[in-house]
Amino acid sequence: MRTRGCPAGVTLLAAAVTAAAATWILVPASAMMPLWIAAMLIGLLLGLVISFAQVTNPVILLAYAVVEGVFLGAASKAFETRWNGIVLQAVIATLGVFLTMA
Repeated sequence: MRTRGCPAGVTLLAAAVTAAAATWILVPASAMMPLWIAAMLIGLLLGLVISFAQVTNPVILLAYAVVEGVFLGAASKAFETRWNGIVLQAVIATLGVFLTMA
């Protein structure tokens, strides 16, 4: 899957990050838990379909990336409301490990 000269992994990562950011900004805190659970179940279903059917359809892979982004955005916002600053710490730690390994 190539989109405008961009490798597939970068496209899927961008879709997941965009969906996570949109979820963080647009969804109210009262709707986070139901959205979090729904995205988790849909992501599990899509992941199982992709794995067992060995699907390489770009539409399904993009849908999985978006659903996982929604899950990450909702989970991150739920944790951030409970423990202030935890998401920033997790992002910094993840980037630190990535840069160290790269």
